[in-house]
Amino acid sequence: MKDRLMDEILTAALRTFSNVGYGNASVQEICTAAGISPATFYRHYTGKDDIFRVVMQRFNDEETRVLEPIERMDLEEGLLHIAKAHLESMHNSSATEAVRLIYAEAPRFPDIARGLLEGTTQWLTMLMAFLRKHDPTLSRKRSYDLAVLFMDMVGSRYEHESLLGAPGFDRRRRTQHARLAVDVFLGGFRGS
Repeated sequence: MKDRLMDEILTAALRTFSNVGYGNASVQEICTAAGISPATFYRHYTGKDDIFRVVMQRFNDEETRVLEPIERMDLEEGLLHIAKAHLESMHNSSATEAVRLIYAEAPRFPDIARGLLEGTTQWLTMLMAFLRKHDPTLSRKRSYDLAVLFMDMVGSRYEHESLLGAPGFDRRRRTQHARLAVDVFLGGFRGS
């Protein structure tokens, strides 16, 4: 029951921040959207800053949790998992809204903006370790360059389109794009 309530409050907060912006959002609007009283809100959060930080941390946690299964995968399967997860994330409206909010509120919440960068760094670090597991001869620098290159191949353009509100493409097309990125990457990786 408590987990469901917390989820509803956090979802309502993200929706409220997305609709009116952090500066224009009020605790009362969040409470109304969540269907709770201010007293219930303040039992869990100290205020608007606190819930904003929790919403953004939840987003970062969800993003990195997606990568946990790659440890048990072969190279191709793991890269495909990462590519699909990244593309799915970009077409998830909650994730897109969270990233937009982080960009918009970066001057006010530099620690949250750093958290987004650290989340990106976590993805890259996990991908670097995964690549080095499959090719122990890779230097740290080379594995970093390859990880960045792979992530750029997967989603750079689509990420920008998503953040700008362009219509996404369907799951079948995302899967095709992920497969193409993996095939092209592996062609170069295995040939390097």
